[in-house]
Amino acid sequence: MWKTRHAVKRQRQRGISDFIMKLIECYGKYEVAPGGAMRITLGNREYQMIAGEIKWHLQQLDKARRGTLVVKDDRLITVYK
Repeated sequence: MWKTRHAVKRQRQRGISDFIMKLIECYGKYEVAPGGAMRITLGNREYQMIAGEIKWHLQQLDKARRGTLVVKDDRLITVYK
């Protein structure tokens, strides 16, 4: 997304990183704003959805800890912990 000088200045002043902006862009709620613009808001519902996804990923990461795959010639031989 291309940023105006005004947006860059406000982003810096408000301490909003590019990563946070990407989260809002990807998971936020899109609404029509005055002047034909779009407003993207990350509200409580969207926050809960992201938090749930992260929690699931952390659970899967915990299950994968110390897991091992044995592969030869692009074939899975075995898997173990």
